Amino acid sequence: MSRYSRVLELSTFSEEKLAILKSKNVLIIGAGGVCQTVATYLVTNGVENLTICDFDNAEISNLNRQILLTEKHIGEAKADIVKKQLQKRNGEAKIKSLYTKIDKNNIDHVILGFDVVVDAVDNWPTKLVISEACKFYHFILVLMEKADNSVCLKINHFLILWIKAFWMNLVMVF
Repeated sequence: MSRYSRVLELSTFSEEKLAILKSKNVLIIGAGGVCQTVATYLVTNGVENLTICDFDNAEISNLNRQILLTEKHIGEAKADIVKKQLQKRNGEAKIKSLYTKIDKNNIDHVILGFDVVVDAVDNWPTKLVISEACKFYHFILVLMEKADNSVCLKINHFLILWIKAFWMNLVMVF
């Protein structure tokens, strides 16, 4: 039985689609709870080229919701932890970590070379920067956000308009 035999049992999947999935280069920005869940499923189901980008270090308060962290990880870079933990799940995957805080000055440098960008950050200004860059480069943007104990998935290029409208309204309120 191959590593991906269960994925191939899905009626919408095939060896050809698995080969495409394996060849894609995916960037996940944000290494918190949403990233850790999404990255685990991606790596265990066929994505073999993955980069995790975050600038944060693990804290004790992360342990209740960030499934790849343990107490021994406190103080370490989350992106590095996620990389190491995912490599234990799939040794064939090429996983990289990038210790970087995304902003408008470095987003272009960071995202170029990827086929898909997953936004798993927890703040609106960074979401806006990611969305604008993906729209500009015509990248596939997957927006992941946690709301009411569930994870919301949105895939589109016009998301930037919604984020801008929301952010501007939020700024006006304050």
